Amino acid sequence: MQVLYPISITAALMGVCVTTVRRWEKRGSIRAFRTQGGHRRFALAEIRRVLLGRKRRETQQKCSRVVSYARVSSHDQKDDLSRQEETLEHYCKMQGLHLVSTHKDIGSGLNSRRKGLVQVMTKIMRGGISKLEITYRDRLTRFGFAYLEQFFQCFGTEIVTNAEAKKEERSMKQELVEDLVAIISSFSGQMYRMRSAQKREKLK
Repeated sequence: MQVLYPISITAALMGVCVTTVRRWEKRGSIRAFRTQGGHRRFALAEIRRVLLGRKRRETQQKCSRVVSYARVSSHDQKDDLSRQEETLEHYCKMQGLHLVSTHKDIGSGLNSRRKGLVQVMTKIMRGGISKLEITYRDRLTRFGFAYLEQFFQCFGTEIVTNAEAKKEERSMKQELVEDLVAIISSFSGQMYRMRSAQKREKLK
Protein backbone atom coordinates (compact mmCIF):
# COMPACT_ATOMS: atom_id res chain seq x y z
CA MET A 1 0.00 0.00 0.00
CA GLN A 2 1.40 3.37 -1.02
CA VAL A 3 1.87 6.15 1.48
CA LEU A 4 0.11 9.25 0.13
CA TYR A 5 0.49 12.84 1.34
CA PRO A 6 -1.64 15.94 0.72
CA ILE A 7 -0.04 18.81 -1.17
CA SER A 8 0.75 20.85 1.95
CA ILE A 9 2.83 18.07 3.53
CA THR A 10 4.41 17.25 0.16
CA ALA A 11 5.54 20.88 -0.20
CA ALA A 12 7.00 20.84 3.32
CA LEU A 13 8.88 17.60 2.69
CA MET A 14 10.36 19.00 -0.51
CA GLY A 15 11.24 22.39 0.96
CA VAL A 16 9.12 24.40 -1.48
CA CYS A 17 5.79 26.20 -1.41
CA VAL A 18 2.43 24.68 -2.39
CA THR A 19 2.30 26.82 -5.55
CA THR A 20 5.58 25.28 -6.73
CA VAL A 21 4.27 21.75 -6.26
CA ARG A 22 1.14 22.65 -8.22
CA ARG A 23 3.32 24.05 -11.03
CA TRP A 24 5.49 20.93 -11.08
CA GLU A 25 2.45 18.70 -11.18
CA LYS A 26 0.91 20.73 -14.01
CA ARG A 27 4.01 20.39 -16.21
CA GLY A 28 4.46 16.71 -15.38
CA SER A 29 7.55 16.95 -13.20
CA ILE A 30 5.77 15.15 -10.36
CA ARG A 31 2.82 12.76 -10.57
CA ALA A 32 -0.22 13.14 -8.36
CA PHE A 33 -3.23 10.96 -7.54
CA ARG A 34 -6.69 12.48 -7.28
CA THR A 35 -9.17 11.60 -4.57
CA GLN A 36 -12.88 11.28 -5.28
CA GLY A 37 -13.20 14.83 -4.05
CA GLY A 38 -10.57 16.04 -6.55
CA HIS A 39 -7.79 16.63 -4.01
CA ARG A 40 -4.18 15.94 -4.91
CA ARG A 41 -2.26 13.18 -3.16
CA PHE A 42 1.44 12.44 -3.70
CA ALA A 43 3.14 9.11 -3.16
CA LEU A 44 6.22 9.00 -0.92
CA ALA A 45 8.13 7.15 -3.65
CA GLU A 46 7.33 9.96 -6.12
CA ILE A 47 8.52 12.62 -3.66
CA ARG A 48 11.77 10.75 -3.15
CA ARG A 49 12.26 10.42 -6.93
CA VAL A 50 11.91 14.16 -7.48
CA LEU A 51 14.15 15.04 -4.54
CA LEU A 52 16.84 12.64 -5.77
CA GLY A 53 16.67 14.14 -9.26
CA ARG A 54 17.05 17.66 -7.86
CA LYS A 55 20.02 16.60 -5.77
CA ARG A 56 21.71 15.02 -8.77
CA ARG A 57 21.19 18.16 -10.88
CA GLU A 58 22.54 20.39 -8.12
CA THR A 59 25.60 18.16 -7.73
CA GLN A 60 26.19 18.12 -11.48
CA GLN A 61 25.84 21.90 -11.69
CA LYS A 62 28.25 22.38 -8.81
CA CYS A 63 30.79 20.10 -10.47
CA SER A 64 30.49 21.99 -13.77
CA ARG A 65 30.95 25.54 -12.47
CA VAL A 66 33.45 27.28 -14.71
CA VAL A 67 34.98 30.71 -15.29
CA SER A 68 36.39 31.94 -18.58
CA TYR A 69 39.26 34.28 -19.36
CA ALA A 70 40.08 36.23 -22.52
CA ARG A 71 42.95 38.58 -23.31
CA VAL A 72 44.40 40.67 -26.11
CA SER A 73 47.55 42.77 -26.13
CA SER A 74 46.18 46.11 -27.39
CA HIS A 75 42.98 48.12 -27.76
CA ASP A 76 42.94 47.70 -31.54
CA GLN A 77 42.32 43.96 -30.96
CA LYS A 78 38.97 44.43 -29.22
CA ASP A 79 37.20 42.49 -31.97
CA ASP A 80 39.37 39.47 -31.19
CA LEU A 81 38.58 39.91 -27.49
CA SER A 82 34.86 39.74 -28.28
CA ARG A 83 35.41 36.63 -30.43
CA GLN A 84 37.24 34.92 -27.58
CA GLU A 85 34.37 35.68 -25.19
CA GLU A 86 31.76 34.40 -27.66
CA THR A 87 33.77 31.24 -28.37
CA LEU A 88 34.11 30.40 -24.68
CA GLU A 89 30.46 31.15 -23.93
CA HIS A 90 29.31 28.99 -26.86
CA TYR A 91 31.59 26.13 -25.80
CA CYS A 92 30.20 26.18 -22.24
CA LYS A 93 26.62 26.08 -23.56
CA MET A 94 27.41 23.18 -25.87
CA GLN A 95 29.06 21.24 -23.04
CA GLY A 96 26.28 22.01 -20.55
CA LEU A 97 28.67 23.85 -18.25
CA HIS A 98 27.59 26.54 -15.82
CA LEU A 99 29.57 29.68 -16.76
CA VAL A 100 29.82 31.56 -13.47
CA SER A 101 31.67 34.60 -14.81
CA THR A 102 33.81 35.88 -17.68
CA HIS A 103 36.99 37.87 -17.11
CA LYS A 104 39.10 39.75 -19.64
CA ASP A 105 42.16 41.95 -19.99
CA ILE A 106 43.74 44.23 -22.54
CA GLY A 107 47.47 44.07 -21.89
CA SER A 108 50.67 42.08 -22.13
CA GLY A 109 50.67 38.42 -21.23
CA LEU A 110 53.84 39.11 -19.24
CA ASN A 111 51.97 41.40 -16.86
CA SER A 112 51.13 39.40 -13.74
CA ARG A 113 49.03 42.22 -12.25
CA ARG A 114 46.26 42.16 -14.83
CA LYS A 115 42.91 43.01 -13.23
CA GLY A 116 41.02 40.20 -14.97
CA LEU A 117 43.66 37.63 -14.11
CA VAL A 118 43.63 38.68 -10.45
CA GLN A 119 39.82 38.31 -10.44
CA VAL A 120 40.13 34.79 -11.88
CA MET A 121 42.69 33.79 -9.25
CA THR A 122 40.54 35.21 -6.45
CA LYS A 123 37.44 33.39 -7.71
CA ILE A 124 39.30 30.07 -7.94
CA MET A 125 40.91 30.44 -4.50
CA ARG A 126 37.43 30.82 -2.99
CA GLY A 127 36.66 27.32 -4.24
CA GLY A 128 33.83 25.67 -6.14
CA ILE A 129 35.24 26.28 -9.65
CA SER A 130 35.91 23.11 -11.62
CA LYS A 131 37.33 24.58 -14.84
CA LEU A 132 38.99 27.69 -16.22
CA GLU A 133 38.17 28.04 -19.91
CA ILE A 134 40.59 29.86 -22.25
CA THR A 135 41.10 29.84 -26.02
CA TYR A 136 44.90 29.57 -26.05
CA ARG A 137 47.49 29.02 -23.34
CA ASP A 138 49.18 32.34 -24.07
CA ARG A 139 45.91 34.19 -23.47
CA LEU A 140 46.38 33.35 -19.79
CA THR A 141 50.12 34.01 -19.62
CA ARG A 142 53.12 34.17 -21.91
CA PHE A 143 55.38 32.28 -19.53
CA GLY A 144 54.87 30.25 -16.36
CA PHE A 145 51.73 28.48 -17.58
CA ALA A 146 52.75 25.27 -15.78
CA TYR A 147 53.03 27.14 -12.48
CA LEU A 148 49.54 28.59 -12.80
CA GLU A 149 48.18 25.21 -13.86
CA GLN A 150 49.65 23.53 -10.78
CA PHE A 151 48.46 26.36 -8.54
CA PHE A 152 44.85 26.10 -9.79
CA GLN A 153 44.90 22.32 -9.42
CA CYS A 154 45.48 22.82 -5.68
CA PHE A 155 41.97 24.35 -5.59
CA GLY A 156 40.42 21.63 -7.77
CA THR A 157 40.36 23.73 -10.95
CA GLU A 158 41.41 22.44 -14.36
CA ILE A 159 42.57 24.76 -17.15
CA VAL A 160 40.84 23.88 -20.42
CA THR A 161 42.24 25.25 -23.68
CA ASN A 162 39.65 25.50 -26.45
CA ALA A 163 41.75 26.50 -29.45
CA GLU A 164 40.11 23.72 -31.44
CA ALA A 165 36.72 25.33 -30.89
CA LYS A 166 37.81 28.28 -33.03
CA LYS A 167 39.03 25.98 -35.80
CA GLU A 168 42.23 27.98 -36.05
CA GLU A 169 45.79 26.70 -36.04
CA ARG A 170 48.73 28.95 -35.31
CA SER A 171 52.23 27.84 -36.26
CA MET A 172 54.91 27.37 -33.61
CA LYS A 173 57.01 29.92 -35.49
CA GLN A 174 54.27 32.54 -35.16
CA GLU A 175 53.88 31.89 -31.45
CA LEU A 176 57.65 32.09 -30.95
CA VAL A 177 57.81 35.44 -32.75
CA GLU A 178 54.97 36.77 -30.60
CA ASP A 179 56.74 35.63 -27.44
CA LEU A 180 60.01 37.27 -28.49
CA VAL A 181 58.24 40.52 -29.31
CA ALA A 182 56.51 40.42 -25.93
CA ILE A 183 59.85 39.93 -24.14
CA ILE A 184 61.48 42.80 -26.01
CA SER A 185 58.51 45.07 -25.33
CA SER A 186 58.57 44.18 -21.64
CA PHE A 187 62.30 44.84 -21.22
CA SER A 188 62.08 48.03 -23.27
CA GLY A 189 59.32 49.28 -21.01
CA GLN A 190 61.34 48.49 -17.90
CA MET A 191 64.42 50.26 -19.30
CA TYR A 192 62.32 53.30 -20.17
CA ARG A 193 60.87 53.46 -16.65
CA MET A 194 64.33 53.10 -15.09
CA ARG A 195 65.75 55.92 -17.21
CA SER A 196 62.76 58.14 -16.42
CA ALA A 197 63.26 57.49 -12.71
CA GLN A 198 66.98 58.34 -12.99
CA LYS A 199 66.20 61.59 -14.78
CA ARG A 200 63.71 62.58 -12.09
CA GLU A 201 66.33 61.90 -9.43
CA LYS A 202 68.85 64.14 -11.20
CA LEU A 203 66.32 66.98 -11.47
CA LYS A 204 65.65 66.97 -7.73
